Amino acid sequence: MPYTSNLYAVVDAWSGGFARTKSGSEALCIFGSGHNDNGDNSLYCLNLASLTWSRPSGPQVYTDADYGNCPVGLPSSSPTAPNAVHSTDNLAYLISTDQLHKFNGGIACGNGFHTADQWTYDFAGASWTRNDPTSGFQLACSTLTNAGSCGSSGYDGASVYDPTSQEVFQMIPVAGTVYIASWTPATNVQTNTLTSHTGGEWLTWDVDPAHNLIIGMGRESSASSTPHIMKLDISNPASPVLSDLAVDSSCTTIAGAFAPGFSYYSVDGLFYAWPVNGTTTYYTYDDQANTCTAHSAGGSAPANVDGNFPVDGGIYGRFRCIAAKQGCYVVTNVAADTFKLDLSSGGTTPMAVIGGTRIKGGVKIQ
Repeated sequence: MPYTSNLYAVVDAWSGGFARTKSGSEALCIFGSGHNDNGDNSLYCLNLASLTWSRPSGPQVYTDADYGNCPVGLPSSSPTAPNAVHSTDNLAYLISTDQLHKFNGGIACGNGFHTADQWTYDFAGASWTRNDPTSGFQLACSTLTNAGSCGSSGYDGASVYDPTSQEVFQMIPVAGTVYIASWTPATNVQTNTLTSHTGGEWLTWDVDPAHNLIIGMGRESSASSTPHIMKLDISNPASPVLSDLAVDSSCTTIAGAFAPGFSYYSVDGLFYAWPVNGTTTYYTYDDQANTCTAHSAGGSAPANVDGNFPVDGGIYGRFRCIAAKQGCYVVTNVAADTFKLDLSSGGTTPMAVIGGTRIKGGVKIQ
């Protein structure tokens, strides 16, 4: 059964994450697994006050038949939650409503269909709701029944919530071109922004609300190491403008990494980045100067992504900076400690182990 084997895949199988930033409930959360790696569709959250893991949702029942039938939701007979997926960078926290929005992903089944179903998890109600758009532009496969049958839209993509416009912007790479759609939570309407640009696939994205920019950074593809920094100008949310920026030499390590850790920190208005590979070196990115600065943190380095996966498993949203906690947190695999990049002490910024907060130790997955 999927919950007693391949436990590393809960984190490592191209699994994304997000920061819950509600005051007093700050947490780093993970939702992932998927394809033939693991069928655990649980939502896991590390409470940053108690430093303990919990499972707010799941797992739902996953049967041997589900592996062949590829249901979008679980349990397959009457879905109450999304199937486990390779979630990549498609988890967006809706700050205004304290909800998680999940879009797309390679679902847990034999062929790992990527579908465009959309779900919202409400923390207050402890429940999932399927939110395929009721009107507006329909993404391919966004109106699936619970029997997944859409292998042709195999994109990874990213979702970012803009707190100013209260829109979720969706960056969808297909064959070397990144397309932009948006979803309005209040009305459940999908919009094709008619904006696209050549760009990369293995990017991690986040929003700079102070400058109305969404920035993505990472490698072009598995086959190409070309680095990318992409900028989506959302000054006019109805007509965003996407561009692929020149990559300064100071940014090549991060911009050439597979889905690196990349997160905006509102305290100093910079993006913080970590390149996946178990180092204490981290980077800051200034989106006004389009330059990066390398920093050497004290302490020990976070572990690599689990050895069961190459580094193209990525970090995605499992690296997140939270202003109220004065730092950035990263989860690399289920058997490793969570790390904090402490940004509270000026020039001293250690990578500090948060003791005892391994998913395997803090939550009984089996």
